[in-house]
Formats: sequence, structure tokens, C-alpha cells
Amino acid sequence: MPPEVALNGSYDYRLVALSVLLAMLASYAALDLAGRLTAARGGVRSVWLTGGAAVMGLGIWSMHYIGMLAYSLPVAVLYDWPTVLASLLAAVLASAIALWVASQNEMGPLRSTVGGILMGSGIAAMHYIGMEAMRLPAMCHYDAALVILSVALAVLVSWTALWLTFHLRDETTATGWRKLSGAILMGATIPLMHYTGMAAVTFVPMATNGKLTHSVQISSLGVVVIISFTAMILGMTILTSLVDRRFSAQGSKLRYLMDEAGTARDKLAQAEERLHLTLRSSGVAVWNWDIARNIVEADENCSAQFGLPIGQFPQLWLSARVEDTGPGITDEGQKKLFEPFSQGRIGLDSLKGTGLGLAISRNYARLMGGDITVTSKPGVGSLFQFEIPIGCGDAGVATKESALRRVIAVRAGQEAPKILVVDDHPENRDWLMKLLASIGYSVQGADNGEAAIRNWEEWNPRLILMDVHMPGMGGLEATRRIKADPRGRETVIVTLTASAMDDDRRNVSQTGADDFLAKPCREDELLEKMRALLNISYDYEEVSDAEGQPRGGVEALSAEKLGQLPRELIEELRNATLNGNKRLLDKLILKVPETGDPGSAHALQALADKYEYDALTRLLEEAWRR
Repeated sequence: MPPEVALNGSYDYRLVALSVLLAMLASYAALDLAGRLTAARGGVRSVWLTGGAAVMGLGIWSMHYIGMLAYSLPVAVLYDWPTVLASLLAAVLASAIALWVASQNEMGPLRSTVGGILMGSGIAAMHYIGMEAMRLPAMCHYDAALVILSVALAVLVSWTALWLTFHLRDETTATGWRKLSGAILMGATIPLMHYTGMAAVTFVPMATNGKLTHSVQISSLGVVVIISFTAMILGMTILTSLVDRRFSAQGSKLRYLMDEAGTARDKLAQAEERLHLTLRSSGVAVWNWDIARNIVEADENCSAQFGLPIGQFPQLWLSARVEDTGPGITDEGQKKLFEPFSQGRIGLDSLKGTGLGLAISRNYARLMGGDITVTSKPGVGSLFQFEIPIGCGDAGVATKESALRRVIAVRAGQEAPKILVVDDHPENRDWLMKLLASIGYSVQGADNGEAAIRNWEEWNPRLILMDVHMPGMGGLEATRRIKADPRGRETVIVTLTASAMDDDRRNVSQTGADDFLAKPCREDELLEKMRALLNISYDYEEVSDAEGQPRGGVEALSAEKLGQLPRELIEELRNATLNGNKRLLDKLILKVPETGDPGSAHALQALADKYEYDALTRLLEEAWRR
């Protein structure tokens, strides 16, 4: 096209800058919306997707039209509003595609490529439909090479935007530097396609404006309204997302605290029930403790068992002290030290959470009439003291606990399996690594989920002992990612956690983990589970006849024999054992002879009467898994 024939236009760079700023604001809103859409479920997710696509599409469309209005021609330019609305619809559809792709759990090369093509095509369609909406006494001629370049840029920019949105959607803070940087980068590249497309068109004068039935002219006031309305909608969307994020975080924290409090309450109730059952079944006397006078008033049973006269005698105490010369604990930290999941300031500048251990331990001590106390001075050290009241015992009622068979080595002739131990607490990790290495396993360690995945990829262990709660990436997410990889199907993963409730077991099973152990786990329980999962054999320490006597009927039972019982009965026996419900357990054991196995019934009753709940639980767990 000869240059003297084409109309010469110019840009108002103030409007150009405003169009870029709108693109950045829309990009920031898109990053925020993707995070909320990913976290939402059910009908709320549909609301976020619909509203988010409308807001994001409005932002991209406004950038496009402000960019068009920034270009001035020496003739009057009108716009056909039905065509303008069609271009807005194309922007909304492109935004919906982008948000849907970016909110998925995974975004592989195929999904990101297809999503980039669809989104880029939508943005290109929005631009050229918008150009078609122009009504002016001139004809548009397009440079094919620049048009192709603009479409290619739209696809490339869309792919980049999808990648950034997917990887920045989980930014936990509303104004994280990564999110701000991503929004600036996206906002700077999105207008690139628009201005390339504008450069592809040449306007050639003609005699008429064409069909003007639905045409309107955009005044300066109209430009201000478009900019203000778009900025207001985007700002309100970002604010709404921020408020929703905070409410969601608070709600999640509250649910977590309520669940943990409920777990602790249930455990305390079960422990109290077990204590009462033990006291009643063993014939231990009950006494009254007068705290003010620090004496115990004994009854006939107490007198008979302790050999003391009926009446009052001084209270005996069991006391233990643990003292250190560490950084100490502040006064404020001491007040919160025994609260569940509190975080106290230790020394001058270190924060460390106390979890549930101290809170449960103090409650146990107080249930027995004692207490756990602490005195500390920052920079000097701390003194913890444990005290409980005790009485004179009778050697005649003491029971001897027989020794278990101790594993000394992986049997010779077998390849030593590789074991990866993942735990953020060095003392826990080191204990497990030393234990497993001492009997012949090849062992490595990691302190978080990300390190575990790297180690797994490089070392290829046969079994991973995975702690659940760790800073950064936790054990459940690391397990989920390893099991999602085809190579991970050959890796055995056993998760370890201090909580053993049914909800935790369900969460673990959903990750693909092979088994579950509650912490703290016993050495024999851990090694036996590893033996079964890895299908290996051990050499055991020899024990004398006296040491190897059957304990409470354990030798008379086997998981194979119990596995022949009805599965429903096994499940009921297991739950009664875990809940410490002795009465229900006795009733259920009476049903075992009806299945034709009276020997197992006698052995189960012997274990139950001696409150060998650990042995019962282990046998029933193995039988239930068969």
C-alpha cells in the first residue's frame, strides 16, 4: 500500500501506559483467582470460575479497547456495540479456559500446550473481532506476516501466563514478591500481542463509513468510565479474594485445632478408661488424698494390700527432676508451655512449638494426683519436675514381662534393602538410621518432603519411612508425588505420625502409601512390618527357656488363625481393643468359639485379662489385612 494513500495515525502514550497498567492489574487478579479456584470445592468452585472468568476477561478486554482508543486517526471512528460485546465474550471464554487449566492438580506439557493454543486463539479472536467493530470512512488492510506473528505471540504469551498462574497460585501471602513479579511480567507481555496486531493494519480512505445502525462514538468521558469501572471491578475482586483467603485460612486452622483437641480428648478419655479397668481388675485399693494435710486415708482394701492399719498414713511421692544449662524459657513462654500446640520463646530469639506431648503428660500426671512443673531463667537453664503420689506395693502382685525375640541382623544371603528415613527431628531420624544400619540395612536420611523426593530419584530406595508432619513439603504430599510417578509403584512407603485416628488412616491411604505406623513405634513392631513388606528374613537373638515363655497366650495365636474369623468380628475386636473397652472385648471374644476355634478364644481372653492390648492390636491388625 503506497504510504501516501494510507491514513496516518498516532498513539496517546498516556492511554498506552494505562492499558499496560490495566493488563498488570488483571494479571494480578488472575493469579489470585487461580489460587482461590484451586482451593474451592463443589458449587463454590463454579462461582469462582464464572466470576473469575468474567472479571479477568473484562480486564483483558479493557486493555485492548484502551489500546485501540489510544490510536488516533484523522477521521471520526465509531464502534458497533454488538460486535464489541462479541469481542468481550471472546475475552471471557479465553479467561475461563486459562483459569480452568491453571486450577487443575497437574499441568503437563500436553495440557499446557493445548490450553495455551485455546487461550491465545481466544485473545487473538477478541482483538480482531474488536478491530472489525470499528466504523470509519476507511478500509482495513492487514499485513499477513504481522497478523501471523500477533497470533503466535498471543499463543506464546498465553502459555507463559498459564505456566506462571499454575506455579504461583499457591502463594500464601496476598502480596508475595513472586506474585507481584509474575503479575508485572504477564501484564507487560499481554499488550505485546495487541500492539503487534495494531501494527499489522493499514487504514485506506474510502467515501463512506459503512453500516452505522448500531454504532456509537467513545468520548473522553467514556474512556474515563471504562478505565475507572474496570479498575474498580478488578480491585474489588482482589479484595474479595484476600478476604476469602483469610477466612479460609482461619477456618482451616480452627478445624485443625478442633480436630486435634478432639483427638486429645478422646485419647485422654480412653487412657482414663483403661486406668480404671486396670485398677478394678487388679484389685488395687482406692484411697482419699487430703491435699491440704498431705495425707492418705486408707480403707480396708488398702490396709490389706499395703499391710498398714486402717486410718491415715503419710503420702509417699515419686519425683523426678530434669535440669539443663540451656538457653532457658521466658516467663511468657512458661505460661504457654503446657498448652496444646503452643509456641514459646526459648532463650532470646528461638521459637519452638511444644505440640501435644507436654499437655498430655501433665494431664496424665494430674489424673494420678501429681503434676509436672517448670522453673526457668533465660540464659541460665530450666528445671522440669515430675511428681506423683505412690503407695507401698506388694511383690506378690507384680508380673514379669517376658522378653521379645530381638532382631540382630538381616539374614545372610539376602541383598541389604535400601531404606530412606524421612523426619525433620534429627534425634528421631538418627535413632531410626542407627537402628536399621545396625542390623544390616543400607540407610540414608532426609529432613523434609522435597529432600525425600530428590533422594528417592537419585538413590532409588526399596522402602521409605515417611514422617507426616514436616516443615515445607509434608510427608503426605511427598508420598502422593512419589506414588504418582510410575517408578514409585515399586517403592514401599510406610508413613509415621503421632496421631493414629481413623481420619489420619484415610488421609494416608489416599496418598497411595503402603502402610501406617503410629509414633512412637516399638522396635519389634517396626522391624516386623518392614520384614512383611519387603519379604525378607531376620536372624534373632537366642533366648533361654525361661525368657522365651509364652506371654499371655501370644504364642497360642497367629495372624493366620485369626484371619479365618469373620472379617466383621475381627474389625469389632480391633476397635474394642483400640478403644480400651474391656467389657465389649469380653463379649466379642465369647463369639469366637462359635466359629469353631475355641483355642484362639482362650488365648484372646488370656491376653485381654492381662491387658496385653499391644499384642492384641498387632495380631488383629495383621489378621485384618489378610
